[in-house]
Amino acid sequence: MEWIKRTILTCFTIGLAFDIYANPINKNEYGLFLSPNLCLLSKSEPTCEIKLHIHWQTKQLSNYCLHQSNSEPAIKCWDNSNSAEYDISLNLENNLTLYLIDEITDKTIYQQTVRLQRQTTPYRQRRRNPWRFY
Repeated sequence: MEWIKRTILTCFTIGLAFDIYANPINKNEYGLFLSPNLCLLSKSEPTCEIKLHIHWQTKQLSNYCLHQSNSEPAIKCWDNSNSAEYDISLNLENNLTLYLIDEITDKTIYQQTVRLQRQTTPYRQRRRNPWRFY
């Protein structure tokens, strides 16, 4: 009986792991998705060059525009659409927030941020051992 429980549990675990790794991004979800959403910089690099893949999907058809901020002109617009994919190359100095705005209602539907992370070298303080005997 114990053997059957272990076999069922093992099959369930393998099936669950396969499902997670087989479908990393579900294209049926609604939202704004950025890939990658993190850019790593060394200390010497002033800006981050990134090729961003943007995918968005909404419930209803409308005219949507992708903005870098609410006040700037649109990066890209789509008419009578409820999903799209777009690739763009950017040079970032700070975090970047993208907004998907419904142009008919002028409401922000989704927003996502690309974070900029600078790599730091940990400060290592040399320890002095006062009890060292020669």
